Amino acid sequence: MTAIITEKFRQHNATQFFESFSEASATVYYLMIGKSVPFTSGTSGGSDDSPPTPADDITSEFYAWDSAIAAKKITTSNITKVIPRRDWANSTTYDMYEDNISSSNTTTSGATNLFDSTFFFRTSDNRVYLVLDNNGGTAYNGAEPSSTSTPSFVLGGYTLKYLYTISASQQATFLSTDFMPVSTNSTVSAAATDGAIESIIITNAGSLLSDGTYYAPVYGDGSNQGTSSGAIIKITVLSGAISAVSTGNTTVYTAGSGYTYGTIANLHSSTYLFSDTT
Repeated sequence: MTAIITEKFRQHNATQFFESFSEASATVYYLMIGKSVPFTSGTSGGSDDSPPTPADDITSEFYAWDSAIAAKKITTSNITKVIPRRDWANSTTYDMYEDNISSSNTTTSGATNLFDSTFFFRTSDNRVYLVLDNNGGTAYNGAEPSSTSTPSFVLGGYTLKYLYTISASQQATFLSTDFMPVSTNSTVSAAATDGAIESIIITNAGSLLSDGTYYAPVYGDGSNQGTSSGAIIKITVLSGAISAVSTGNTTVYTAGSGYTYGTIANLHSSTYLFSDTT
């Protein structure tokens, strides 16, 4: 029988471990320093440059305690949640966030899971941004983002969303060459709408459509889906086809809420149109 440890389950385990430091009956953790004499093939095996792989058994645990020379208790101020460090650089191709990454639906970088996907980055000012659209898998081309506004915005050909800024204390304590800390910006979280449509992908630009500007409702499972009270996409048709997202002629006009999926109706259908004027 095939089984899988899901991303959600891994996040749950990480959260439980994180909470174990501060819960009522907290688990006590220590970082231990030991082995005051060199590793040698005649004693412990290996060498100081290439120590042996520790064994997960009772005897090895006793030996570790016997060789300990110091230990530090790990408290809540010594821990944080982290993600892989990805630094912004112009002319770099980043992934866009997708909710269905798998071995059969890989990202631009070839990632087969969300953890390995490069859909976020950190700037030189320690601001962290989410990539909602990567301009068809092309390289970022423009200035380093600096906006801390809550709505998503387009820069360098990418649709971005500001998430949070790594504080000075977090930088000093947790920022490493491989990982960067995660935190919540209260302004961003307060402005967030669950299930809002933030970006769209054109899978078929169509042909022989009437040129003009249209407002199409998003059909799916969102609140008031398919109506003028739900999510609405503003669409500009040029030369009979929907313009590409990178031109700015196809945008989210109203984000809506409560969506886990959504599509728009065929533009040849009379049911899609709210207005053909801006």
